[in-house]
Amino acid sequence: MLDAASKGRLMSSYCIKCNRYVWPPNYYCNRCNSDTIFKDLVERGILVEKSISYIHGKIEHFGIGEFDGIRIIGTITDQIAVGDTIGIKSIKVTKGRLDISFVGIPI
Repeated sequence: MLDAASKGRLMSSYCIKCNRYVWPPNYYCNRCNSDTIFKDLVERGILVEKSISYIHGKIEHFGIGEFDGIRIIGTITDQIAVGDTIGIKSIKVTKGRLDISFVGIPI
C-alpha cells in the first residue's frame, strides 16, 4: 500500500464478501475474517471534520475526509468547509507514514 501511495494512489483492503473497504488495510476483513484484495479508493469524498494544528513550525488546517466509508486525516486549506466534496490533491510517504492533502471539488 505504501508503494502505491508513493506513486500517488490511495488503496485499501476490500472485502468482496462484505462488499466494503477495510481500514486500516489488512489481509483479512475485520468483520467476517474473509481474505481481502487491495483496491483503489474512490477519488471523491466528503469533509466530515475540520480543525487547525498549532504544532510549532507546522501551523495548518487539517480535516477528516470520508471516502467510501473510510475516514482519513489530511491537510486542507481553510476555505474548505465541513460537508464540502473533496478529492485527494497529493499523497506522499514521509518516514513510513502517509502524508495526504485534500482539495475542494466543485459540485
